[in-house]
Formats: sequence, structure tokens, C-alpha cells
Amino acid sequence: MNNIFMKKTKVGATKEELLQTLKTSMEENGVDVNDTLLNSLYLLACRAYTGVMRYSGEEYVTHTINVSIILSEMGAEQNVILAGMLCDVTKKGVISLDECKKKLPLEIFDIVSNLTIENIDLKNASEEVIQVKLAERLHNMRTIEYIDDAKKDLKVKETFEIFMPLARKINNIKLMDELNNLAVKYGNISKNM
Repeated sequence: MNNIFMKKTKVGATKEELLQTLKTSMEENGVDVNDTLLNSLYLLACRAYTGVMRYSGEEYVTHTINVSIILSEMGAEQNVILAGMLCDVTKKGVISLDECKKKLPLEIFDIVSNLTIENIDLKNASEEVIQVKLAERLHNMRTIEYIDDAKKDLKVKETFEIFMPLARKINNIKLMDELNNLAVKYGNISKNM
């Protein structure tokens, strides 16, 4: 299935290749690219996820850079895009939120810290948090084939029940369509296996 929302990133792309894709996407989508800030957050994200791997065997930071790429394609603001690189810092990262606070501009830290709240009430979350969570879910659904069927079923159910209404709330038709297509595709596969 083709991605109907954003340019497809190459499976197995390195974090360096993904960083370049992110820079290009931001430029193409009219987002001012502060190279110093972008590189600083990239290095912090690389350090934050040092040694953490995805089920696919890829470095975990490739997931968070992909989240930032999706956010750029969604038309998010620079601070939201950059916060995407640290979307899982308290769940998967090896650095503390306090360390992030010391290293991040306040506007980005506020988004990151709101992403880390346990059991976020997404219905009442800020638009920035919703955008990051949707981008993260989209990338997870694009790479869902690497998890077991029980987790797939849960992710598909959550996508239909939680994330589709959120995409509807921010009125992003392309995002709704792609999430729906992926949830239908993998919901059917896991039930037929």
C-alpha cells in the first residue's frame, strides 16, 4: 500500500538520512529551519535513545525522527516538529525529563513534558500534544508488521477508537484516511492468521 499522506521514508534508513529528509521536508513545507536548534535536538535524541532498539531491529531514534517528519508533513510548527524527536523520552529514553529541561528551549520542553504525562487525556490535550501523538501512531501503524498479533490487535483497536476521532478533531482528512487504511489492513490480517 502506498503512503497517501507523506513521502515514504526508506525502510532501514539511517538516522542521518532521516535527519536530512526531515530538513528537506521542513523546507518544502515552509517551516523555518533553525539548523543549530535542529542539530542540537537531533544529538539530544540520539543520546536519549542510545542502545534502545525497535522491534524491527532499527535504532529507536529512527522512529522519533520519522515522527518529526510526519509532523512536518502535517504542517505543524517548528517547536512541535522538534518535540516529536523526544516523544518517548520518559518511556524509552535513557535520559531524564530534568535533563531535557536543561537542554531544551521552554516552548519545546513544555510539549515534551506534556507528552510524558501518564495516561494523557487526549480528548482535552493541547493541539500540539494531539499532533505528536497522531504522528507517532501513524508511524507505529506503518511499522506494525514487526509486533506480535496480540499487540497488533490492541494497536488497531486503539487506532479506531482513540486516534481516528483525534484526527477527525483536527480535521486532517489525509491522516484519517491513512490511519483507517492501515487499521483495516492490519486488523483483517491479524484476525485471519
